[in-house]
This record gives sequence, structure tokens and C-alpha cells, in this order.
Amino acid sequence: DANYLNDIMTENGFKPVFEPFADNEFGSLSILDVIVTWIKEGYVTTVQHDTTSYKAVELGKHFSVFETEHYPYPIAKIQTQSKDVVYITK
Repeated sequence: DANYLNDIMTENGFKPVFEPFADNEFGSLSILDVIVTWIKEGYVTTVQHDTTSYKAVELGKHFSVFETEHYPYPIAKIQTQSKDVVYITK
């Protein structure tokens, strides 16, 4: 239910974005709240995607970005000291 997901977003400080779902649609929401330590300290930079610039942190060789035809935004893959991998996207 879109209202249920929007309520969770609001309770966690996010702007609600879900519209009511059609009978053949569903929604999913995930909020990641864990503490990790990056392999290497990063530095502040700006990245470009299409015609938009985003503030970012560059993590050198322990950081990569990829895109897929099935999702409109870039996906960042970040390695951690604990050997976990964190994927972040819009």
C-alpha cells in the first residue's frame, strides 16, 4: 500500500514519493541504517550524470559506479573494512 510506505518514509525523515499502485503494481522500500568504515578515507568532489552534477565523496579504487538499462540512476558500489559491500542509489 502506497500510504503505508509513505508513512514509513515520513517517520524516518524522508519525503513521501509513492503514488497509489495499480492492481498489477507493488511497491518496495528499504532504509539502510548501519555503521561501516570505508577502506580508505575519501575526499569531497562532484560527479556528473547526464546533465546533472552531484556532490560526492571519491573513494579511489574501492569505489565504483555502474548503470543498468532497468534503472534510471547510477548505482555506487563501496567496499568496507569489514569486507561488506554497500550499494547506494537515488
